[in-house]
Amino acid sequence: MPNSYTAITQKDGDWWIGWIEEIPGVNCQERTREELLESLKAECKTMMQATENQRLACDSCHDLPASYTAKRPDLGRYTEQDNHCCAEKRR
Repeated sequence: MPNSYTAITQKDGDWWIGWIEEIPGVNCQERTREELLESLKAECKTMMQATENQRLACDSCHDLPASYTAKRPDLGRYTEQDNHCCAEKRR
C-alpha cells in the first residue's frame, strides 16, 4: 500500500463530494472541503484496516484442509467443498 493517496474532490451544489482514486469504495460527501478531506482520511483508514483484517482471516484459513466432502441435502448428494476464503483467487 502506498503512503499517499489521491483525493478527487469537487463542489456539487451545496455539497463537496470526493473519493480516493486508488481505493475503490472510499467516497464521501460533506458540507465543506475541509470536512470532506477529513472524512476521506477516516474512510481510507477504515478501508485499509478492513483489508488487513480480511488478509489476516485469509491467512488463518490456510491452517484448514484444502477441501472436504460435505453432504448437500439440497442437492441430494455429496460435494467437494473448498475450505479457503481465497479459493476464487487461486483458480
